[in-house]
Amino acid sequence: MCFSDISCYSLLYQQQVAHTRTDITIVPFTYDVRQHYLDSLADIQRFHYTTGPYYDADIISWNMYKGRDVYVADVSNSYVTYIGLDGQAFYLIPNGYVDRVSKDIPSSPVQDATYQATRNYHAYFENSLGGTKSKNYWDINLLEYLTKPISINSYLYWEEGYLHQAVSTITIENGLNKDYEASNRLSQSIQNYETQKVPYHGGETILTSDQMYNMGVGYLKQPNKSEAAYLYLLWSTFENPLNVQARLTLAELYVDSGIESFKQLGKIELQNVLKLDPSNQEAAKDLTILRQKGID
Repeated sequence: MCFSDISCYSLLYQQQVAHTRTDITIVPFTYDVRQHYLDSLADIQRFHYTTGPYYDADIISWNMYKGRDVYVADVSNSYVTYIGLDGQAFYLIPNGYVDRVSKDIPSSPVQDATYQATRNYHAYFENSLGGTKSKNYWDINLLEYLTKPISINSYLYWEEGYLHQAVSTITIENGLNKDYEASNRLSQSIQNYETQKVPYHGGETILTSDQMYNMGVGYLKQPNKSEAAYLYLLWSTFENPLNVQARLTLAELYVDSGIESFKQLGKIELQNVLKLDPSNQEAAKDLTILRQKGID
């Protein structure tokens, strides 16, 4: 799944025109475009949300549940937090210009990428375009775009306990784009980190759906913990999209918020429960009440 026009249309061109890797499914970020490609594909999503981030989370979580390989490109921080790609529901494992979505951290890091496309463009940028002195901001920004995944991977390596790979990866980026300020700051920070301070370590796995659900319910019982409860209930449905109880509780939380848009989400989750369990009386009853209140 790609989250920017540059990565999406570049990948689609390579696949549709150059016939590269026709064995994979590219999920564009733009809704109308992805519908064009995905409507004919069976079982690519489970609940058929129509807007992000729910649509995107559904596709990622459903394909992870089905045991398929899932990769993301250019995913934004907001989506990382919502879908729990920061070690809450899933991990992001560095894999060159994309990151693999995983439920565990490998015992040893994947082989370092060469980032040849960035190296090639950097050589062209310096030798043919005049480098940063040319003040060609389109080319400067494109170089930053091509080096950003290297910076992200360096951080992911550090986060997952692979300090050596983190330092070597950020060193590659510094050599390719010395003027990228964010890269320089990250390089200095990573080299000062101690390995015992990293959030995760190789071999770790995420919590199960039931464990996340229990944590969410526990937070519901505590004052001022509704946001934490919401996230853990949400991540519980991502780890196991068929967790009916988590969806029921999530729907209740949406409806009780009193916010109109959240009530609509509550209705959707109740409908999802009935897709999974058509005989679920609790969901049918709550859905009827919502419709009587004009939430339809």
